[in-house]
Amino acid sequence: MLVNTQKQFTATVTGTSQSKRQHWDVNGVASGNGTVGFIDTTGFYHGARERARRRQPLRCTATSLAMAAAMGSASVMVVNPPPPVTITVSPTSASVRVRATRQFTATR
Repeated sequence: MLVNTQKQFTATVTGTSQSKRQHWDVNGVASGNGTVGFIDTTGFYHGARERARRRQPLRCTATSLAMAAAMGSASVMVVNPPPPVTITVSPTSASVRVRATRQFTATR
């Protein structure tokens, strides 16, 4: 996912009549932090700029509040967006006679 974007994760707790709620962590940090990104109680993750510089995957984990041994996780890679593509056309303007041609060049 791109840095400074969000991703919604969903966790469903089954097999218990107790609480179906869960708590979230990012790389073992409850709710995350500025280095690994933040995740709220609904599983909404916001990627951190520091993580994109490291180019290492991280793990978002949901743990059942009813049974701490019941958990699920997803691996996430936060990356910087690619640089924009620029195309230059030369010449930038030209006069062309009827039934004549003119060569233009596009460079990236």
